[in-house]
Amino acid sequence: MSPRAPRLLLTALAAAALGAAAPRPSPADPDANPAPDPDAMEEVALAAGAGPYASARAISHYLLARGAALAGDLARAADELRLAVAYDPDSAELHAARAEIFVLRGRVDAAQEEAARAVALDPEGRAAAAGHVLLGRILAVRHDAKGALRELRAAMEIEAALRRDGEVADPAAWKVAAEVTAAGGDVDGAVRLLEDALARAGSDGGGLRELGRSLVEGKDPARAEPILRRAAEVDRDDADAWRLLAAAREALHRPAAAREAWLALLGVDPDDADALLGLGRLALRDDDVPAAREWFDRALRSGDDGAEQRLRIAFEWLDVRRPEEALRVARAGLAGAPGEARLRLAEGLALQALHRWDESAAALAAVPAGAGELWFAARTALADSLSRAGHDREALAALD
Repeated sequence: MSPRAPRLLLTALAAAALGAAAPRPSPADPDANPAPDPDAMEEVALAAGAGPYASARAISHYLLARGAALAGDLARAADELRLAVAYDPDSAELHAARAEIFVLRGRVDAAQEEAARAVALDPEGRAAAAGHVLLGRILAVRHDAKGALRELRAAMEIEAALRRDGEVADPAAWKVAAEVTAAGGDVDGAVRLLEDALARAGSDGGGLRELGRSLVEGKDPARAEPILRRAAEVDRDDADAWRLLAAAREALHRPAAAREAWLALLGVDPDDADALLGLGRLALRDDDVPAAREWFDRALRSGDDGAEQRLRIAFEWLDVRRPEEALRVARAGLAGAPGEARLRLAEGLALQALHRWDESAAALAAVPAGAGELWFAARTALADSLSRAGHDREALAALD
């Protein structure tokens, strides 16, 4: 196999599989250690001078494995790779690909062995870098951060050397190392790793964006904001970076800076619903109702799910105690879709805020049981409206 052959699977797929508990492989598993294939040994011997393409059969089985993996047939992919390795046992690329398949099949111990073989067979090649990254992920899942970072640094050195030789570097090692470092509480160290990826691997700002995302989701907008600002500087067309930056700034009560980020996002995508809703929300905070209506109307024309947008807009109006506007938005949608559960919920909540208890109860009762979480929210609100309207028995029944 050629060390320049395409990777079998995205590392992210293997990483997802590492999140699950991995059973130990059975020693009897036929794809754990393939027996030597006489035909393969003869072919390799005859093609000893053929350079990296020593076995056409190995390449054929590799490509079949790739197709099977992309189709979700991991058992067949594993079997094809078993055959490929039998035809070309000295291919680091094949062992790296096989390691990824083992991870996806929940066989982490076998994956660790195959990744180590890939490293040993081609210590300075791309397959070794992939092997080091996979070993790093495995060790991180096993809570060995020190060992994980050791493997990931080895991958970084290989990728940096490949880039110096004119090849395109894969920044995965830096990104995984940043994840491990941040998980250990060293966010500044994670940022340094991602900045190093920019310099040595030619990475984009995706790693910085994802680090910022984890901080926003972890309710730490203060640390997220400068990281997301840097991600947006690196790639000004990264819509998610601008979206997360705007959210972080709103959480920090910095409306002017948040508005700047939302407008930058519109520069990337003029119809982005989140940006249009965000600008409408900020207009409401400034008590600029006409501007808010204009932004919200643009969001409704953006082409996204109309009912979902109307529900979000109705909640924005309810948040600033303007239930009449929320009711207008909901009923405008119901005129064209009278059975839409989301809009019935919005209508009922708006009427409730207007103290129109009986009308509110009628709207909330129209939310069907099949609406999932919306139904539970509607039943709770229905009980409240019925109780306030003096229908205590019906209120209790609504909660049954």
